[in-house]
Amino acid sequence: MERKSRLEWERQRMQELSTQKSRLLDQINDLKSREKAFGFELESMGDTMQTCQTKINQIETNIHTIDESIADIQRNIITEKNLFENIEQQKKDLIIQLNNIQIERESLESLLNQLNQSKEFSKIFKMKDFQFKKIVTSLNELLRKIRIFYST
Repeated sequence: MERKSRLEWERQRMQELSTQKSRLLDQINDLKSREKAFGFELESMGDTMQTCQTKINQIETNIHTIDESIADIQRNIITEKNLFENIEQQKKDLIIQLNNIQIERESLESLLNQLNQSKEFSKIFKMKDFQFKKIVTSLNELLRKIRIFYST
């Protein structure tokens, strides 16, 4: 009986071990399947990471290009501003010159009127008077040109 019971126990034990082995084999197969799936997923993620890195590099290049363009635009703005300021200063200088010429012309015209009023002086220096009028005419022409310049 003891032997029978022992054989029964060994048979049950073999059955349990066989069942356990079967479960362990199933778990191993399940783990192998999961390993393959994870491998595919990892490979896919690697491809995705490579694609993302390529996109990041392209975006960084684009940002660098845009930064350079902005710097060029800023340099151009500074250059244009300086040019504008120079032109403004030249305009102010020319206005001062124009005012001085106008004052000088008015003074010369006043002198001319005084000379014209003096007939005796006018007869003696008729030739000088002609030259003086020519100078005044030239000054008037110069003023006219300056006014045209500023009106444009």
